[in-house]
Amino acid sequence: MIKVLFVCLGNICRSPMAEFLLKDMVKKKNRENEFIIESAGTSNEEEGNPVHFGTKRKLSEIGISTDGKYARQLTKNDYEKYDYIIGIAEGRKCLCEINGYREISIFKDGVILWVFRLRYSGTLPKTTK
Repeated sequence: MIKVLFVCLGNICRSPMAEFLLKDMVKKKNRENEFIIESAGTSNEEEGNPVHFGTKRKLSEIGISTDGKYARQLTKNDYEKYDYIIGIAEGRKCLCEINGYREISIFKDGVILWVFRLRYSGTLPKTTK
């Protein structure tokens, strides 16, 4: 079982879009039983809110529903639960360290994409953009 978590700031736009697009791709390949795909936010400011109307609209245009999805915040347990935590942000501060893990930041066209899977035991400097 491959466990993937997409992360953005509020978990109402970018990360749910990635979550539902990947779920759709996996479903079309008849591989749903091989994956757990979810999303979360680094902030709690949108916690409990549904997916943003613009994201819902775009996904519904291609036949993908986001019904039942509500924003949640990333937790320390997520670092143990998921094999891949893929962050998507634009013009936001990178998440630096949580529960002993450190991010690898990859920048492309002004967008930060990061994958958290490095175990780190020490103090990290604050990361800013």
